Amino acid sequence: MDQDGCIKLKGNKIPKGLVSLEDIFDKHDRYMKSKVSQRAQKFAETEKVNIGSLDDPKMVNIGKCCTQEEKKKVVNLLK
Repeated sequence: MDQDGCIKLKGNKIPKGLVSLEDIFDKHDRYMKSKVSQRAQKFAETEKVNIGSLDDPKMVNIGKCCTQEEKKKVVNLLK
């Protein structure tokens, strides 16, 4: 953090999954539904994954935007 309390990111890039406020509000601070809807729709796509067994299935939804490695980590965490 700097002296103003702002977090400094390496390379000044926004982490995956976070949205810059400038992308969702116009210059009059009004919510821009169309841009957010398109981005939210991309992240809203999910696939069902069974974290239970074949005898006792426990289905969870995991985002399709996750990498295979991220999916494995989430499944292991939830089991």
